[in-house]
Amino acid sequence: MRFRNSTGLDSARLEALFLSHVRGWPHDDLAVYVRPGRGAPFSGVCDYRSRTIRVNVGGAVRYPYWLATGVGRACTVGDLWWRPVYKLEIADGYRLALFVFLHEFYHWLVRLARRNTRQKEARCDRFAVRALVDQHGARLVDSRGRVPLREDWDFQDLDGFVAAARSRGRRGVRNLRANAACGTGISPAVRPLEGARPSAATGAGSARQLEFGFCPATGTEGFSERPTVPAASIRRPARTGARGQHRA
Repeated sequence: MRFRNSTGLDSARLEALFLSHVRGWPHDDLAVYVRPGRGAPFSGVCDYRSRTIRVNVGGAVRYPYWLATGVGRACTVGDLWWRPVYKLEIADGYRLALFVFLHEFYHWLVRLARRNTRQKEARCDRFAVRALVDQHGARLVDSRGRVPLREDWDFQDLDGFVAAARSRGRRGVRNLRANAACGTGISPAVRPLEGARPSAATGAGSARQLEFGFCPATGTEGFSERPTVPAASIRRPARTGARGQHRA
């Protein structure tokens, strides 16, 4: 893995941290760049074509930082699709960079395993959250500050889903490069839109929208999906970018 860090974090420590979490997974052909953020607390990009992961960490983030994730089980309330918000306590910039890296790395594994790359944000969050909870003692809490049951968020076989990535190696990476333009459409995201409100506009040409809010029926905060919001009004906190690229 080619690694470059231009933040104030110690490069040797950060590289060792990243590598400790990807042993056993293909990563030799990846380039990883950690850079200062330009305003947002964090962001990340996985570019399949150039085999590059870019991690951006904001310099003004105050720790501990509570990061809203989309790891909760989805449920349906009437005509709404709903996912409760679980917040992860991030102790420092190293753990924040690690979360973003692992999230984007799982996107890479999904691609390498030749799985459908769309709508994998929750899986990628679970991959990152699992590592921080199990190996770094990070706290995960619900909207009321309670620790959720493990089975309420860690209920998928994440390793099994991308097991094919282990055996593809360099040959699989070459094939990915040749077909990097395939299957890279925009996918819904589970990053919070805090304070967002449903649009009043409805009618033809509607699309589905994820919004952050409070659900009276369940008494929880979460991400809801409304099928009656015109496509023109959609706000996307994360998206895929150019062809062959995922953004978060």
